[in-house]
Amino acid sequence: MATQDEIKKTIRSILEKSNIKEITAQQLRRKLEEELELEEYCLDAMKEKITAFASEIMKEMEFGKEEKKEKEEKPSVKKKKKKESSDEEDEVPEKPAAKKVKEVEKSEPKPSVNDIEKDSDGNQFFNLSSNYNRITVKKHQGVRYVDIRKFFKDKQDGTFKPERKGISLNDEMWESLKKNIEKIDKMRESLK
Repeated sequence: MATQDEIKKTIRSILEKSNIKEITAQQLRRKLEEELELEEYCLDAMKEKITAFASEIMKEMEFGKEEKKEKEEKPSVKKKKKKESSDEEDEVPEKPAAKKVKEVEKSEPKPSVNDIEKDSDGNQFFNLSSNYNRITVKKHQGVRYVDIRKFFKDKQDGTFKPERKGISLNDEMWESLKKNIEKIDKMRESLK
């Protein structure tokens, strides 16, 4: 069996090569088993641990992207030409790039709530709220999923794209959730 460090390193490698928004925990385990040359399904016993590792790594990757973006946005220092009377150079910070103002489209309609629609891939979905929180039923590699995810509107092409925030429930998880709805309601009521 591989060490935790080997597992984490391989998970990072897989996530860097994959579309993080679409890879499921199960697909990650299968790829991990393949890369580490382990028997198929042997990592299923470590589901929670591998999912925790993956979440941690995805947060690090996201934090790294944000940090890189911040560095790119910092003003650079521009050196002035040497003064004729002096050999010293003055350092003058460049003006930071103007921040883009978020454009508000007043005429954009809000998504319809609870109406079943189809996405560009033919998957059925409906919006839970007017904030583009969607429930989509889809099949991926022969496995059916109920995907609960937040979407955003791409400013360039106007299409709706999924965020990383969300969860895909396979049939077993979906059935378990349905059986436990009353328990969840009781837990919610207890917080009032």
